[in-house]
Amino acid sequence: MTLQIWVRSLEDYARQVVGKKCVGCGEPFAQPLIDHYNHDGGWIVYGFSRRQWLSVRCSHCHYDTSLWKLGIRGDVDNLPEKSSLQIDSETLGNRGSVGER
Repeated sequence: MTLQIWVRSLEDYARQVVGKKCVGCGEPFAQPLIDHYNHDGGWIVYGFSRRQWLSVRCSHCHYDTSLWKLGIRGDVDNLPEKSSLQIDSETLGNRGSVGER
């Protein structure tokens, strides 16, 4: 039996941010760039060996907002879109995540 694990990319998360509103000024995010850094409580993100804390900076007021404040929860709480990468447990092995950046 193969366990299927869906791993979202930064681009997948950016698509989820589009149209959500900045908590600082209320402007909708149009073309967000996802900021990230290593964080044990963060999201599993394709291309990173460690969990990443994800946030987005408003282009209008420059307020940084974590994705969880926008209602975008990570890992198993996000069902995959067809464009997300599908990886089985044999590919993951004991590494716990995919890729390296």
